[in-house]
Amino acid sequence: MEVLKQLSIYYRERRYYLILSILCLAATTGLGLVYPLLLRKLIDDVIRKQQYNLVMGLALTALSVVVIKAFMQFLHGFFGGRLGNYLAYRLRNACYEKLQFLSFRYYDRAKTGI
Repeated sequence: MEVLKQLSIYYRERRYYLILSILCLAATTGLGLVYPLLLRKLIDDVIRKQQYNLVMGLALTALSVVVIKAFMQFLHGFFGGRLGNYLAYRLRNACYEKLQFLSFRYYDRAKTGI
């Protein structure tokens, strides 16, 4: 949590990417829990009791859950990637600005390489 506080000055303008990414991740996790429940219902309540008229509805529901979960995973990666790229851009620029204001003495004494 401390890292998020320290980096907040860099991602504050685009914090909605972070919020959307977390919400999509939570939805993906929730949908991941729904899918096994649907399969259990399909096997235990429909196939064992031979109520085959419910198979199509449950199968379409399970397919819908998988498609929505895949879409939420895509959005999580998309928003997380956008936030990561923006954060790297801001950190690089902040580092460059800091290096521009250092004295020549720093560069004379700083060791690079081996």
